[in-house]
Amino acid sequence: MAAAAMGDADMGKALWDAVEAGNTGEVTRLLVAGAPVNWDVRFGQTPLMTAAERGHIESMRVLLDRGADLEAKNKNGLTALHWAAYNCKLEAMALLLDRGANLEAKDKAGEKALFWAARTGKPEAMALLLDRGANLEAKDKDGFTALLWAARNGKPEAMALLLDRGADLDVKDENGDTALLWAAWNGHVEAMVILLDRGADPETRDKDGQSALDRCGSDTCRRVILGAERLQRWHRRRLLVTWLH
Repeated sequence: MAAAAMGDADMGKALWDAVEAGNTGEVTRLLVAGAPVNWDVRFGQTPLMTAAERGHIESMRVLLDRGADLEAKNKNGLTALHWAAYNCKLEAMALLLDRGANLEAKDKAGEKALFWAARTGKPEAMALLLDRGANLEAKDKDGFTALLWAARNGKPEAMALLLDRGADLDVKDENGDTALLWAAWNGHVEAMVILLDRGADPETRDKDGQSALDRCGSDTCRRVILGAERLQRWHRRRLLVTWLH
């Protein structure tokens, strides 16, 4: 007796499992047999998203050749490009972009792939996106830029890359918080040092009048800010003396 044919749900689940395992041969076999290429197994996650997340390039190619939706989004609004950037799967990112993926696609919070790479500290992924034309100063729904996310999460290498590319050091979110204020609030001393070395104002304040010093929760954080404030005052005095003479 012949085996019963698999329904879409069973084939979709089998396809998703094959993609997750990186079994390109099985992915191909299932698609040829009629498996739905954009099957949503759970939470809106498609096989292409999973392949991109894990960097299974050959499976991605097969899926794309069979019509996988580049711009499909899961329940949080993430696309395959978001997932590849989040996990720094550079080859997967390049493939998606070469196939026409939207560089500026936003999730439900208004965050693009660049934001996800910045908040998780993936400078290589960020560089690829910026080289392809990603907007350095784009903001999400809360007014966060990639730099603000990198500072908030304490990702110094990501911050350095963004600043080298010309990111606005003094940009503020919806609450008036700068990168320095976020770094101080979360105790990211290395991030604070980078920002101050690049010229961040240690006396800047948020909408409630709080400064970076007010945000500090450790003696080390306070020493960094106080040292920067003293240096800033010294430079001001030097400029005044030079101007008076």
